[in-house]
Amino acid sequence: MADSPSAVRTGTLAAGYVDTTADAQSLFYPSVRATTPSGTIGDPRGADGTRGERYLAAWVELLVAAYRAEKKRQ
Repeated sequence: MADSPSAVRTGTLAAGYVDTTADAQSLFYPSVRATTPSGTIGDPRGADGTRGERYLAAWVELLVAAYRAEKKRQ
């Protein structure tokens, strides 16, 4: 929605796996398909592009910080 809003088929959005778990990693490993056949974790129906932009910016910051920290170790 943040990158290409017209490409999002909002009419097909549906909730996926919405239960809570003590171990978040178990949602994705060894396979997300074991948790949710649709591949959806959470409920995307409340999504919007503005929040998506903020999530993407935060994720990029984390990746850059991890990259820089690793480069310092080398």
